[in-house]
Amino acid sequence: MNIANYEGCQYELPLVSILCITFNHIDFIKETLDGFLIQQTSFPVEIIVHDDASTDGTTEIIKEYEVKYPHIIKPIYQTVNQYSKRIDIGKEFIFPLARGKYVAYCEGDDYWTDPLKLQKQVSFLEKNKDYGLVFTDVDKINHKGKLIDKNFLSNDKSSFCESFEDYLIYAPFRAPCTWLLRKSLYQKKSKKYIVGDLPLLLDILASSKIHQLGDTTANYRVLTNSASHFTNLKNHYTFMKGILDIQMDYALKYKVSEDIIDEIQTRFAWISYNFAVAANDKKQIKFANKILVGHPELTYKFRMTQLLGKIKLGRLIVRRRLIKRLKYLR
Repeated sequence: MNIANYEGCQYELPLVSILCITFNHIDFIKETLDGFLIQQTSFPVEIIVHDDASTDGTTEIIKEYEVKYPHIIKPIYQTVNQYSKRIDIGKEFIFPLARGKYVAYCEGDDYWTDPLKLQKQVSFLEKNKDYGLVFTDVDKINHKGKLIDKNFLSNDKSSFCESFEDYLIYAPFRAPCTWLLRKSLYQKKSKKYIVGDLPLLLDILASSKIHQLGDTTANYRVLTNSASHFTNLKNHYTFMKGILDIQMDYALKYKVSEDIIDEIQTRFAWISYNFAVAANDKKQIKFANKILVGHPELTYKFRMTQLLGKIKLGRLIVRRRLIKRLKYLR
């Protein structure tokens, strides 16, 4: 059945709760909601939409859908923006209302393209009790809807990641807009992190497995500036350090070995070094130099960066190189 037309949803306990957070997505929210409503399932579904005090007309569009589909769309309208207050929206507002055995995510700028997405994912989890989460591939698009990268995850260098340790070390992106997970595995966080998907993945992997279906079910939109896409080095470096914060906290939470911690820190020292030099982050530069001294993969180019980091003009050169490579604004 098509979930948009099944009015029995208002009487039955939903098997799946779709959770959607949106803010000022007037150009995208219709595609997001329509992507939910095209779903064809053999089970009831509910759609919980959290509008974080939008000011561009997004709220009015959600209200139109609420009137048309009151049996399935359950909005939360904020009058004060909660994200700016550093409130964990999922923990405080959305998850407590979710009644489904399974939870699916999709923010208000992404959208689903496969009408059987939920049906296929639920079927997998119902048959495989040792798996806690299932996801799929995505197509990356820009703010105008133009295709950037088809089947994005199929070209992912971290596709080998399977275990908790793999995900802890490499922190790969796994397109939350495609996820379906067992609600029972959700754990409340005592700390608000720079992203919410990695901590959730790690908690699930600590007690179960995750699986990628061989489908592409959604369009993942890359905006100019968002929680994980930037136009300047400062925000990029802040994001990298935020991911490290998650890795180190979860290494402590699940008591991993010192070898795993060393691998996390060494990998961060490599990938963040140019950013640390550009930002003149003396603490991280000193820590990275201590870790990497005598490392067999230490190249001439890296040694040059070490030298450049010691003088202001050198740091400026490193910064300009990064800006050019990443095509950021100065």
